[in-house]
Amino acid sequence: MHKRSLHWWSGLVILLLQVFAGVFLIQRAAKEPIQAAEVVAVFLGLITFTAAIIFVATQMHWKLMRVLTDTARQFGRGDLRGRIRPPGFVDHNNLAEALNRMANLLDDRMHQLRTDQLEQQALMESIASGIIAVNHEQRILNSNEATSSILGLLPEDRGRKLGEVLREPELLGFVTDGLACDDDLNRDIRIYRRGGREINAVGHPIIDSKSGDRVGLVILLDDVTRIRKLESMRTDFASNVSHELKTPITSVRGYAETLLEEGLDEETKRHCAQVIFRNTEIVSNIINDLLELSRLEHAAEVDPDRLDPLETKAIFTRLVELHKDLASARDIKTEINVDRDLMIRADSRFIEQALGNLYQNALRYATEGTTVTLEARQLPHRQIELRVKDEGPGISLEHQKRLFERFYRVDRARSREMGGTGLGLAIVKHIALHHAGEASVSSELGKGSVFRILLPER
Repeated sequence: MHKRSLHWWSGLVILLLQVFAGVFLIQRAAKEPIQAAEVVAVFLGLITFTAAIIFVATQMHWKLMRVLTDTARQFGRGDLRGRIRPPGFVDHNNLAEALNRMANLLDDRMHQLRTDQLEQQALMESIASGIIAVNHEQRILNSNEATSSILGLLPEDRGRKLGEVLREPELLGFVTDGLACDDDLNRDIRIYRRGGREINAVGHPIIDSKSGDRVGLVILLDDVTRIRKLESMRTDFASNVSHELKTPITSVRGYAETLLEEGLDEETKRHCAQVIFRNTEIVSNIINDLLELSRLEHAAEVDPDRLDPLETKAIFTRLVELHKDLASARDIKTEINVDRDLMIRADSRFIEQALGNLYQNALRYATEGTTVTLEARQLPHRQIELRVKDEGPGISLEHQKRLFERFYRVDRARSREMGGTGLGLAIVKHIALHHAGEASVSSELGKGSVFRILLPER
């Protein structure tokens, strides 16, 4: 049965019926004459059985073909789970086996495609940079998770035009230029989403391997905001250091040249030597503060188990004693207000240096004859606030925002006159950060300033 088709079997049955009818008529004629009615009855019966066999064979054929067709459509829809059971007739068996082989081949290829797609997506997701692939119409073909973070693209945005999803003129202009360019394109662009960021974009064309035509563009996006900011800070830092050192070094050089002249009286020599000493001391202070700031910037947060228990009142008392000459020279009084027996856990050297910087600034810039207040109090949420309050001229809001930057001064001339390096408040900020705290300032013109160091209670 498996080696013959349905038509072969139906033809065989019809042939046997015809042979049987012929034998029947011959045997009947040998015994007695055959009536015409008998011949007609035999032929009508033969025709009826033949028609019935053809009808049954046709129904079986179409039923089997319907099963094969439905299964083929199922395969066409991508559902390759089912297989066709061979019906037993050779022609239908061959078609079923061909469809099953096709399904197995498609299943293997689909599995390989899914594997390749998963590997590709995993590779894309493992890359920290954002990746977008677009076709020649700027429709999104693919993107990774990093792109969602940078641009806010969602998986459902695939297939849409980039310009419909994003309102980033510089990026869209870059994509347009990249699709028109024969080579890779590299450019820094600005993304205005989430406050604005600097992005380094690299575009690489997608080339059809068969035709060699350009069919799209792959864009690699790197967020370089922090890098560009650091580069700017480095440039500013080098410029500020050069500027800060230039003045005292120029002064040292000028007075050294004066000392080399002959015929100078002792008073002039002494004056030159004093100026040189004072300026070398300024240079030394700047270098020492830079080294201290560098150590703080690269140091890890302090280990809570290695912090010292310190009495805030004792710290303030030592500061007042240490700087009493400066306070006396400017006729400034100091008041200490501390919550009773308030203790902090901190690195004693660092915290006294930070408070010392704030206290010296208050003594230098406060109005003569006023009062500086040193305060320490416990706040809710397990925090301790250390405050240095003066009654000076105050600081405008525009300066407050940058006051803790390196070398930033409200009044450069007065700061140098007072012996400041421009790094004291930057050191205060990093000491606070080193203790998992923060430093801040509030001030109002004509009403003085309040500098705060906020520390966690340990």
